Amino acid sequence: MLVLNELPFLEINVPLLVSLLDELIIVDMGSTDGSRDFISATNSIPAKLVDYPRSNLFRFGFAHARNYGAGYARGDWIFSIDADEIILDDALRAAVSSCDHQTNCLLVERKNYKLNPELKLSEPRAIVRSAEYSVEHHKRIYRNVSSLEYRGIVHEELHENGVSPVVNQKYTDLTLHHLSAYRPGNDSNEKHLLYSYLLMKAYHYKSFRAGMNDWYFKEYIPKYFQDINHMAVAFADANGLERYDADPVPLGRAAG
Repeated sequence: MLVLNELPFLEINVPLLVSLLDELIIVDMGSTDGSRDFISATNSIPAKLVDYPRSNLFRFGFAHARNYGAGYARGDWIFSIDADEIILDDALRAAVSSCDHQTNCLLVERKNYKLNPELKLSEPRAIVRSAEYSVEHHKRIYRNVSSLEYRGIVHEELHENGVSPVVNQKYTDLTLHHLSAYRPGNDSNEKHLLYSYLLMKAYHYKSFRAGMNDWYFKEYIPKYFQDINHMAVAFADANGLERYDADPVPLGRAAG
């Protein structure tokens, strides 16, 4: 689990996870809100807190951070979950135990809940019962083997042997309830700014596109270029980073 000032979510999802996991690895990117103390006090399961400089996230992106945390895992399977996601059932162990030897990863359903001002993060089950949502499927459970790793600076995907997305996979009954819309304060906007910054970085430099769908560069970014670029510049200026508002490097030209 990647963490940066996620205490309101950790207070909800960690108690729900403790009966489902053998160990919990927290990759902390400089939290100052008490997240570190909360994890250190978690003694129901082995919880390992490892440090990951946030500057590395700006340089290398989310796949690098996920793979860094996975390097500490001791179990046969790895479950990658975000801090703003929760599980409300026990389908995790059942999904793993039902795998045959050919299955390398499991896809989970993720419900992205829309903000309902009448609902509160402190009552996640009420959000799940009442809020509207959209559905996606993500590769989040995978074997702890060296041939499997995430790739992509942002919107990262699980790859096999560093070349192609995993193919030996199957769907599960596990549902991740994504509560990002209920993030307190302006943190949600900060996340969008970061994503825009990383998208523009990959848009301008071909070497950062590895593991990402070309759709982002051929359709999505050109269509919403002004908005994405505006947010990326705002994030870069606020964090003292390089701007990516010049002409992008063409897809066919190598760049560092």
